[in-house]
Amino acid sequence: MFKIFIALSILAVAVFSAPFPSDIKSDLLSAGISESCVDGISEIARDFYTANKPTQQMDHEIKATLFKQFMEKVGEYMKTQSSEDQAALKKLFEEKKADFEAKMAAAN
Repeated sequence: MFKIFIALSILAVAVFSAPFPSDIKSDLLSAGISESCVDGISEIARDFYTANKPTQQMDHEIKATLFKQFMEKVGEYMKTQSSEDQAALKKLFEEKKADFEAKMAAAN
């Protein structure tokens, strides 16, 4: 579960940011994900944010639940996308996970 959390953290930022951050969009596009797929993820993030606008008063459990719900929606959407987009997103997540783990190792 922890690996999934780390690997998908790039999209978590999208949930708690409105509008869809341009740096995330450019990361997704640079990874080779089609613009239509990125637009779909952006729409999911925007709709999810609107329906579940986070507040400072939310505790960690609520935010974790929202993150899980968001990732489930993205996962459902990705099943409808091309195998190329799915592979590109998986590769991006693996790269982000490796970057995160390297930063954590360097901090220790």
